[in-house]
Parts: sequence; C-alpha cells; structure tokens
Amino acid sequence: MDYTIIGNAVNLAARLQSRAEVACILMTNETYSLVKKLAHTEEEETIVVKGIPEPARTYRVSNLYYDLTERGRVIRHDSDGLSVLIDRDKLSSADRAGAIAAREAAVAQLES
Repeated sequence: MDYTIIGNAVNLAARLQSRAEVACILMTNETYSLVKKLAHTEEEETIVVKGIPEPARTYRVSNLYYDLTERGRVIRHDSDGLSVLIDRDKLSSADRAGAIAAREAAVAQLES
C-alpha cells in the first residue's frame, strides 16, 4: 500500500522544513500558541506560501524553558491560577524595576 497526505497543512509544513536550519524547529503562529509556555522562541520572518491566502508568521525554537530554568536564565512557576515566567536575559535594569513593581501590585491585589 502507498500512503500519502495532501493539503495546505502539508504544503506549509514542507515550506517550513525547507526554510529551517539543521537541528532547528520552525513553527507557525498556530503551533506557537500551543507551546509558548514550554518553549523559548524567537519570531522569524513571515512567509508567503503558494495556495495559502494569508502570510504565515513563523517562530524558531531556541530552547525549552525547563532547560533555561535549570541554568538559572529563566524564573518559571506554573500552578492552577498562577503562571510566572521571567526571562532574565531580556530584562533591562528599568524592566527589572517594572517587573518588581508588577509583582508587588499583584501581591497587594491578592492580599486585599
């Protein structure tokens, strides 16, 4: 038996695969929305695929948050009703002060 698949999803996947570097995962916005709490990504160029009416936003997986947490680059906590993700490398001094202020505001709201 010969099996084959066709359609827009297959066409888009083939285009992403052809654009991805070796050992790289490239995904569209739809997949990104499903894994954004697990994978640290960087937005790449938008691509136009023949047969698909809208340009596709693409993202490259640069690391998994679990690995970054283990290395101390990311502070991450997830539980029911609470999700915290802080990327230390992306925060400037001003951004750190803003993050601390946001944390304090959230604590004040929880205590009231």
